[in-house]
Amino acid sequence: MNPNRRQFYYHLILVPILALLVWTLPALAEKHTPSPVQETYKVLSTHETDAVFTGTREQPCRFRTAQCPDHCNHGGTVAEFTITRYISYKKNGKYGDPKTKKFSIMLKSPDMDQAMIDQIKKLTPGTPLKLSWEHRYISRTTENGATSKFPRRVITKLSVSPLAP
Repeated sequence: MNPNRRQFYYHLILVPILALLVWTLPALAEKHTPSPVQETYKVLSTHETDAVFTGTREQPCRFRTAQCPDHCNHGGTVAEFTITRYISYKKNGKYGDPKTKKFSIMLKSPDMDQAMIDQIKKLTPGTPLKLSWEHRYISRTTENGATSKFPRRVITKLSVSPLAP
């Protein structure tokens, strides 16, 4: 085959393919950028307690979704507290958490910020605390209109009790 003719065929095939890629790459990049998220929540119950830090434990993934275990973010470190006394409790409606004798929470975002995680990791088992949390019902809407709703427990106050040694 004539080298000029071969070059002609390469151009005939490659130029439209390259043009198509240049034209579609920005559209593909837009599809894969995360959409802005709007989150609102309703407080289902509030708990203000005296508690004792029991410790932390590792909770493995329970393999309940297609993303498990590598991409699910289900497993992790769990902080555990024993409630010794309720100072205040309010249940707003039917679905709020009832009073409890134990409280556990996963030490990761978005349930809590890094400062709270660091504060809990510094605690020693047996430390008396003032512990408050809210049981929230989150409504998340993305820019494309997709919505999801789920519960989240958020620590609103955590301080070492003056009764601590």
